[in-house]
Amino acid sequence: MNDSEKQTIVFIPRNFIEKGTFMGGMFKIRNAIEGGILAVLIAVPVIQLPLSLTVRIIILCMTALPAAMISLIGIGGESISAFLMNALRFLKNRRVIYRIDVNPDPKNKHRIKKPRNKEPKAKKHKHPKKKSTASMTASGQSDEYEGCVSDEISSHDVAISKKKERRQFDTSTKRGIRKQAREDIRILKYENRQLKKAQKQAKRAVRTELKRQKQEEKRRVREENRQKKAEIKATKQADKEREHPASDINTAPASSKPKKKKRRDMTLEDYLPIEKIANGVIYTTDHRYVKILEIEPINFLLRSTREQQSIIFSFISYLKISPVKLQIKMISKKADINKHLNQAQLELERETDPNCRQLQKDYIQFVRRLSSREAVSRRFFLIFEYEPFNVNRKVEETEILAALETAAQTAKTFLYQCGNEVVSHDNEDEFTTDVLYTLLNRTKSTEVPLPKRINQVLTRYEETGREAEMDAIHINEFIAPESVDFKHSNYVLINGVCLLFRWSAWTKNFTNFPNAIH
Repeated sequence: MNDSEKQTIVFIPRNFIEKGTFMGGMFKIRNAIEGGILAVLIAVPVIQLPLSLTVRIIILCMTALPAAMISLIGIGGESISAFLMNALRFLKNRRVIYRIDVNPDPKNKHRIKKPRNKEPKAKKHKHPKKKSTASMTASGQSDEYEGCVSDEISSHDVAISKKKERRQFDTSTKRGIRKQAREDIRILKYENRQLKKAQKQAKRAVRTELKRQKQEEKRRVREENRQKKAEIKATKQADKEREHPASDINTAPASSKPKKKKRRDMTLEDYLPIEKIANGVIYTTDHRYVKILEIEPINFLLRSTREQQSIIFSFISYLKISPVKLQIKMISKKADINKHLNQAQLELERETDPNCRQLQKDYIQFVRRLSSREAVSRRFFLIFEYEPFNVNRKVEETEILAALETAAQTAKTFLYQCGNEVVSHDNEDEFTTDVLYTLLNRTKSTEVPLPKRINQVLTRYEETGREAEMDAIHINEFIAPESVDFKHSNYVLINGVCLLFRWSAWTKNFTNFPNAIH
């Protein structure tokens, strides 16, 4: 094999202009600072321990050194503080966002209890205890109490009241004296209890009355303030009408209170960071300008070694002058063979030879059988955004569009040297909208194409009587998916489809996956 036909390995150097790193980009300055702080916070208490030097060094090697190393390396390519902040941000923002036309009814926070079908249990009748004669006399309610009790309860209470009456014993004997003394003590305790109970009831009644008076006073003051405010507002309104008698301003009545605006639930139309699409450029809500180019791929492995080297060197030349923020994206989905089958069907109808007709029928069946299993179409896109040279200088929109168009022409020139062609479209805005709709609706885009989705949105506006707003429909209403589930840390659910994000690196194996890769 000649030297020109040998395979050569070309290394694409890493970006050494990356900010915030040292030692050739090996470590990040933020990680080093966090590692030093964490090591100091652990080392200071350990050094002050009343232990020998050897023991303290061992403890430092087992605590401060591993913590500093972990902080220096980071977790998942991020510093510890950034990782913790992202974890807290994820826990705060984990939710499911819906499109406005499929947004389910919000769940009632206060559920109304439905009436039970079961019959209520019969309550056991408890005999109320009758108050003593002294307390009844003090409260003045003995007559009412006697009138509301039944005959059975009254007979039972008479027996209890007899026990509370003072009994007399024969005091001529020692035994009678002791019994009479116990009876006197019992009656004295009972009277003390009844007196304390009456005092508590009196205090409670006084507190209740004071509380009621305070509430009445507050209510009266509140009503007076409300009336004063209404009078002041009416006076101002009258003065305003006197100054502007011909004004057609719709004013609310003076007695009405201004209603607070309720916080509207976020929908996917509000969540998508797209402001508009114009001139083939995506205007984002954070004031960025993104452009998408569709590239026709080539089969790199079928090229000769010399052609492969020429393609690699041409691509390296483009990377040297390409925008810094550059993304290569691929969308794979089942191939649409309807046009091809329609053309084959037309040729079959025109064919007169029976043998050729049979061959064409077999060919159509073969294409259908093959497309149901292996037919996958892939589209490749080059995405870049505008980057100002001077951040402090205010740039006009025309300059931004001119810079993006220049970058697109440069990419077209260098990729043509690699054998790739940039696909041109009649309507760049429609192409960009279709790409975004396909990216956000991986499964729905095949069932509901973009034109059908646009008709659905327009029909919804007509049904709700909003024909006047049809000219100002936001682009997000056309491209937004039905739902996005952010409740999981490893993947995202878009329209019920699980999307897992991984770095593909520079490998051809990812481009040969089925239609679930993009």
